[in-house]
Formats: sequence, structure tokens, C-alpha cells
Amino acid sequence: TQYRQTEEALREISERFRILGENISEVVWTTDTSMRITYVSPSVLQQRGYTVEEAIGQTLQEMMPWSSLEAVTRMFTEGLAREIDRIVAAARRELAAG
Repeated sequence: TQYRQTEEALREISERFRILGENISEVVWTTDTSMRITYVSPSVLQQRGYTVEEAIGQTLQEMMPWSSLEAVTRMFTEGLAREIDRIVAAARRELAAG
């Protein structure tokens, strides 16, 4: 069924990202809307001196030097602005189509 195919595709993608996250030398993370880390790659130990367990739940402000935090904040803001523009454009197209 379509549901099972979608579920299997999601599992495959998740596995690929897990393998990537475990083997990349750069620190990769995800955050919640409060900018608390919800996932961080194991390389955080080598790069920042924190274990994964120590890093989960910390805010980006706690994890990064100010110069890095400033750059990340700018990238998030620019990315969010692009996403908002994309959503607004899609909504306008839907409204125009009736």
C-alpha cells in the first residue's frame, strides 16, 4: 500500500541521515523552537568537548562562541525569511487559482 511504501521510504531516509550524522567530522544538530538542541552528531565530543548526552537540551547560546552563534542566527533568519516567502507565494497561487 501507499502507506507502507511511504513508511519504508522514511525508514531508509532516516537510516541514511543516522549514518551520515554518526560519521561526519563536523557537528550537525537540530533544535526545537526554543533553540534547544534535540539532536547532535557524535562529533560534538571532538569538536566541542561535550558528549551527545551533555549537549542534548543545551541551547545554542550555551554551545557556541558568540561569533559562531551570530553567524548561525543570521543563517536561520535568512532561511526562515526564504521559507515564509515560499509559503506566501504558494498561498497567493492557490488563491489566484480559485
